[in-house]
Amino acid sequence: MNRALILGLVVTVIALADHAHAAEWVDLSESTNGTVWAVDASSVVIGRRTQNVWIRSTLKKPDADGAVSTTWRYQISCDASTYTILAALSHRADGTVSYSKTFASYEQKVELAAPDTVSETIVKAICAASNDSPAKSN
Repeated sequence: MNRALILGLVVTVIALADHAHAAEWVDLSESTNGTVWAVDASSVVIGRRTQNVWIRSTLKKPDADGAVSTTWRYQISCDASTYTILAALSHRADGTVSYSKTFASYEQKVELAAPDTVSETIVKAICAASNDSPAKSN
């Protein structure tokens, strides 16, 4: 799927997202290893300088701990094209949790969304949507 179509779809879904209680997963990208990345359009929280959002990566095959997906809490800075991972939660196919972590501030690392990466796709999609959306504010 091309990036313009993905960005358009994400912008549309986020713009239409109300204060829904259920997650609204929208696929963003697929890595070369088959991992599918999606955004929960209903989770976008727009702040003055950052956007917080839940991102999910679904693996093609379970990892060593049996996890098939990880849900990440991203904090995105559109001005700087950076992101910070605030939390992560991995699930096995049966729904049990294999890993759960909320990162303390000293563990958080600001990462640059490098060109032609999944991270760049995520940051661009969220920033485009936050410019066009009356989404929730923090």
